[in-house]
Amino acid sequence: MRTLIALADANSFYCSCESVFKPNLWNKPVIVASNNDGCAVARNGLAKALGIPMGAPLFKIRDLIEKHNVQVYSSNYVLYGDLSNRVMAVLGSMTPEQEVYSIDESFIKIPEFAHDSATDYARRIRAKVVQWTGIPVSIGIASSKTLSKVASHVAKKQEQYGGVFDLSTANNAEDILATFPVKDIWGIGRQYNKWLLSQEIETAKDLRDANERIIREKMGVVGVRILYELRGISCLPLEMTTKPKQEICVSRSFGQRITGLVALQEAVAAYATRAAEKLREEGQVAEAMIIFARTSPFKSEYFRQSVTVQFPIATHYTPTIVESARKAMASIYEPGREFQKAGVLMVGLCPETTIQGHLWEKDEGWEKRQRLMSIMDEVNGRFGPGTIEIAASGGRQIWRMQSKWRSPRYTTCWAELPVVSC
Repeated sequence: MRTLIALADANSFYCSCESVFKPNLWNKPVIVASNNDGCAVARNGLAKALGIPMGAPLFKIRDLIEKHNVQVYSSNYVLYGDLSNRVMAVLGSMTPEQEVYSIDESFIKIPEFAHDSATDYARRIRAKVVQWTGIPVSIGIASSKTLSKVASHVAKKQEQYGGVFDLSTANNAEDILATFPVKDIWGIGRQYNKWLLSQEIETAKDLRDANERIIREKMGVVGVRILYELRGISCLPLEMTTKPKQEICVSRSFGQRITGLVALQEAVAAYATRAAEKLREEGQVAEAMIIFARTSPFKSEYFRQSVTVQFPIATHYTPTIVESARKAMASIYEPGREFQKAGVLMVGLCPETTIQGHLWEKDEGWEKRQRLMSIMDEVNGRFGPGTIEIAASGGRQIWRMQSKWRSPRYTTCWAELPVVSC
């Protein structure tokens, strides 16, 4: 039985999220800034047409922004995450199998009954996503995941296809593969691209038709899988369940330079709190934690220091993690330094159901701490992040990132719901 896999990719996702509740943005150039409002990390089509490159520092394109009335927004990850969940839920309702690949991409299996009209079925999916969430998506269809990536690229870039392109039935499939750069193939990194070009393999068609033995010798089984995928032989099944994370990192650049230990400890306490929340969301505990802090790499006497904390028993208990993080920060702090960034990296992750206790000590408070964290997570989940906070993260929080242009969290915060005037 023939298999058809589609890749649904949200168009300019962050910018689209900003436009959902602001119809006045639909015909305006929009960019979303990085943490601390530093660089452009997302651009809609009109902003790209102005020549604004990905990662452009805002201070370098200020004149362009003012001249063309470009709408600038600070990153609003709470809003983006919630809308992503809604988009993925709609996609999942239209397919028997789904793999959520990233915040704005999802592989879906076209049902067998729709194989003869896959393009029409994909258009129905696309229309439903737009109607239910307001987010436009492009859908590429093919017989393998790698080819569906190519098809999605065509669906997004070439307007004549109306946002949906089926590479498996396209008359111009050979021409598309013959002009698709090898560097843009899913799974081809910089070093592989460099080697492939040295072998005069410049396009997807060149790689598809390459000698399997040569590819295997240089790129191993990964390269052979890509080769077969380009030939329409599916080697990468949909991953129906999310793999457990190997590490969890929470780090931020500060809104202003920090020189005092107290402010550094407050910041790392807030990051440790969020890391603990992520651990519990994943149903995992951490055996160890790495705390780091650094100054600006663009200034003289660059300083970066880190320290590893080993927990006696693997944990996701916020107070334990926060206390350890504060002590670790005190051990690496140096007076007189202007710190720009700090972070927390949780390592040695394992399922919370496999915690191994201490040989000589009985942990009688585990269930009590579990209940406390469950209540804390439930309250914050219902009423918004930060409803209950660890006091160690401070009150003023002068280190908090700049978000001068952040839009409201329309879908997750009661105080920021959209207001309609009649």
